[in-house]
Amino acid sequence: MHLSKITINFGSVLILLAASASIASASGITMSSKQWHVGDEITVTGDDLEGQYVKLKRLCFSPATNAGDVTCFGTWDAVNKVVDNADDPYLKRWEREILVFDVPPTLPVNGTLKLMLTNDVQDCSDGGGCITLPEEQDVVIGDFSVIPHIDEVLDASSGLPATAITAGNKYEIKGSLFGSEKQKIFFGKVTSGGASTYITWQQLSMMDITSWSDQDIIFQPSTSYDISGGLKINNTVSDSNILMKSDSENILSSNSSLMTSSVSSSSGQATTFSDVASNDPYAPAIQWAKAQGVLQGYPDGTFKPNNVVNRAEFLKIVLGAKGTKMSDTGGKSGFNDVDENGWYAPYVRYAKAQGIIQGYPDETFRPNQAVSFAEALKMAYAALGVATPDASGEWYQRYLQHAKSNGILFSNNVDVGSGMTRKDVVWIVWKLMLSH
Repeated sequence: MHLSKITINFGSVLILLAASASIASASGITMSSKQWHVGDEITVTGDDLEGQYVKLKRLCFSPATNAGDVTCFGTWDAVNKVVDNADDPYLKRWEREILVFDVPPTLPVNGTLKLMLTNDVQDCSDGGGCITLPEEQDVVIGDFSVIPHIDEVLDASSGLPATAITAGNKYEIKGSLFGSEKQKIFFGKVTSGGASTYITWQQLSMMDITSWSDQDIIFQPSTSYDISGGLKINNTVSDSNILMKSDSENILSSNSSLMTSSVSSSSGQATTFSDVASNDPYAPAIQWAKAQGVLQGYPDGTFKPNNVVNRAEFLKIVLGAKGTKMSDTGGKSGFNDVDENGWYAPYVRYAKAQGIIQGYPDETFRPNQAVSFAEALKMAYAALGVATPDASGEWYQRYLQHAKSNGILFSNNVDVGSGMTRKDVVWIVWKLMLSH
């Protein structure tokens, strides 16, 4: 069995069921995430996620606009009059108090997650006494949105990976969660200005898009595009990952560990740190940091990529990457644990004045404390002036969601409370500088 798009009128196929479903309360039911990537593991918890008629339970994804098919887990067995969930590949666990599933590759861009549960209810409508009948109940868990992902871009005439985006040629984008309606395709050009290197984006004309489906897009550009900064799409919810151009292979590559952007390759140098191999996935970012003077190695010739960075060190790194010149005239930072004569004090004073940092409620900055992923993301986004949309949840969600949906993180599987290592620091700052 597999996830399928089905429409079932339980009132006609199962005589015992009532003619219309009722809406049940979702009080006490929680969902682990509301913004999904394909393959994400989603956990739902609650007091009763199965109903009395366990074999009739269904998990459904309904479009937010109520237009289009409802996608459901399970297949209707017309012989035995049940919904079969046993072999669905996306369902990992479904018990009374917990439901775990992987996000499938085809879903509405915006939608509502629902449980269709069947329970006994009393029917007293005829005035001749009450009878108990099974009734399907529509239990709303919550709204969700999905983030598109590009797997590859092909030259449609040859079926091979694209080497460029040239006017008149036809191209095919393969991936997932693109949505059902034509939206935006962007091409990135790496641009240098002063000490900064960033990507400027050009949108493909909507007239050049031949077809658009959830997992496949075909376009024929009327003009050629520079793709040194990659390619991305938007499905009305968010931008996809950035599919980068690999100079070594001259193709658009979805494997970030093979990626070598114009920023890292323009220096013509290889990493010279004894503990960073030339084929290390982090090597392009580390070489960029070295070439730009953002973060140097140690006297013994090592980089120590797994060393954790403290808050003072991170602040200096991100401000240095931005090209901020310290012309400190002294003064006070306002933090009672900052040595105003320390090497890091000018950076703290500058960042406080610019609203990049606020410190802790006890009026401390804690310069020697390891910088967490959450703290580092906020400081980096604020220092580099990268705008983020509002997001519900914890204070760091707006930065984390933007980082995940725009390919800023080396891996989206991160612990936001863990200390950030030197390799992840340079990776995130590098990616933000590229995309901004």
